[in-house]
Amino acid sequence: MKNKDLRKLNRKELLELFLPLSRENDELKKVNENLQKSKGITKPENKENDFWFMAAQAEKTAVNTQNIEKELNRVNEKKSVLKKLARIFATLIIVAAMTVLLSSFAFSVLQVTGVSMRPALDTQEIIIVAKKYNLQCGDLVAFYYNNEILIKRVIATSGQTVDIDDQGDVYVDGKQIDEPYVKDKDKGKCDINLPYQVPEGKFFVMGDSRKTSVDSRNITIGCISDKYIEGKVIFRIWPFNKISLL
Repeated sequence: MKNKDLRKLNRKELLELFLPLSRENDELKKVNENLQKSKGITKPENKENDFWFMAAQAEKTAVNTQNIEKELNRVNEKKSVLKKLARIFATLIIVAAMTVLLSSFAFSVLQVTGVSMRPALDTQEIIIVAKKYNLQCGDLVAFYYNNEILIKRVIATSGQTVDIDDQGDVYVDGKQIDEPYVKDKDKGKCDINLPYQVPEGKFFVMGDSRKTSVDSRNITIGCISDKYIEGKVIFRIWPFNKISLL
């Protein structure tokens, strides 16, 4: 390879070029040492001996194979970190582009805050909400409360009667509803008079984390009026390993 070609190589390419040469040089050194031992050749005590002096100097100035390997690993690790950062940056751009695109139509993109919807949704996850909706029992709904958007699950609609026993089992119109999305049942923060009939034009909502969620069981929030509803939660887009319909 010509000198001008060497100058075109980057640091990683140079290290990859010299590493096999250095390893070959190490092997030659071992072979030479073994030959000297087999023939009984020993290093002279006279340090002024030209041959041994030059060999010693060459050994001092030679590039160490281990150092080359360490430097190559360092360069590769740095390159790996840069690749990860590039992937994260690309992901953020994609999410931002999707947000702008979806917001232009009948959807909105929201980020979950809090843990009241665990395990269905967790904090920092990003979801898509359909602004045109037909809410039914079991649907996830996003609504405004005190200038914030909360996410809960629809338990009952207008005219239906809700009751909750001490074990946390929920009954709608006298029938216990199946709630596979709830891991730990609890009556939670309930200060409404049970059984409770949902007023016209409103929805009775509860969080899946029943012990910690503040929702329609509490008079502070109560049932949700249709005019405060942002939409129905339909899709999770972040994190990528949890992309799914909801």
